[in-house]
Amino acid sequence: MAGVRIGIIGAGAMGEAHAGALAQLPDVTLTGIATRTRARGEALAARFGIAGVFPDAASLIDAGVDGVIVATGDNDHVAPTCLALERGVAVLLEKPIAGDVAGAETIAATVARTGGILVPGHILRFTLPYQRLRAEVAAGAIEI
Repeated sequence: MAGVRIGIIGAGAMGEAHAGALAQLPDVTLTGIATRTRARGEALAARFGIAGVFPDAASLIDAGVDGVIVATGDNDHVAPTCLALERGVAVLLEKPIAGDVAGAETIAATVARTGGILVPGHILRFTLPYQRLRAEVAAGAIEI
């Protein structure tokens, strides 16, 4: 297995976007995707060459990953993020960090206690204004 081993937790639109981007990187192995919807996970695995489909974050992490992307629903970020950090796995965490202040504080405390790596994924390219701008550039209305 060459390169960095990445797992994706959550198989919604953001999990799919990350899988598509990571599948193009030569030094990344998509170890697995964790989702409550197995059929969705299997479809993404087939499409992007993801090695395994797991029913939860713990089983994905136990399969052996260097990092995970937490792309679950907004209110479901805390548990998988803290679990990964507790097990020494780096985390790219989609926004918002948590559904409430208490959840964000729990994540911050876990980072402080474990010394783990946490990177918030505040990527704007999927928001409507940026999609519109991209479409205008592609149509030639704006030159770059």
